[in-house]
Amino acid sequence: GFVVLCSLFLSLGWIEYTRIVGAPHFSTRALGLLLLLGTLGAKWLAAEGGRSIDPLWLLLLVPPLLPGALLLLRFREPVRKETFDELARVTLGFVYLLFPLLCLLELRLGSNGLMWVFFAILLVKGNDIGAYLIGRAIGRTPLTPISPKKTWEGSTGGLVVGALVALGFAHFGELFGYGQAVVLAVVGGAAGQLGDLAESYLKRSFGVKDSGALIPEFGGALDIMDSVLFSAPVLYALHVGWPGA
Repeated sequence: GFVVLCSLFLSLGWIEYTRIVGAPHFSTRALGLLLLLGTLGAKWLAAEGGRSIDPLWLLLLVPPLLPGALLLLRFREPVRKETFDELARVTLGFVYLLFPLLCLLELRLGSNGLMWVFFAILLVKGNDIGAYLIGRAIGRTPLTPISPKKTWEGSTGGLVVGALVALGFAHFGELFGYGQAVVLAVVGGAAGQLGDLAESYLKRSFGVKDSGALIPEFGGALDIMDSVLFSAPVLYALHVGWPGA
């Protein structure tokens, strides 16, 4: 079920991303989606067979297949700068979407996997809610021109709420200690905020307000999972490299 959910968000995110950056060729979108879902499915099947494939290896091996395959599809077409631009954009989107969801799946497949997935999602969403509420209440100092409504006060408030979420998991879930909870909250929360800004930068660069209309007032799949896309690899790295976490 978790793999199906990841595949759904991966598919919707890919459709939205290619629409935003402008990938007019159906073959480009279809081939990219096929490779994305195939990689996610291969990792799950390997885990079902008792073998673990590190997401970093998949990141190194799989993404080069996409531009190579697309170049073969364009082999007989005239050389145009626009074609190269399209290849670069879709390849960036391939890495942007695939690696974080592979890391999230790896968290799910590990020990206490379901609790780690809940933590990864609730951490960034708590961060988002805290940043919004505190920014609306006392925010005065603009954070960045990328997102003019975001403030330093809101960003700090988001990290504080994220820390409370992490401390709650440390106390009730016993996933990690209190000191580790604070570090996970600050690093993972900061990564989530950066992911939110990265998606805002992407949309503003192409003059798009929302990535899609999946949920009214919230936007599309990318709008919903932008924070998770940056925080999941960070939390996975800390989980793997930090004994006891």
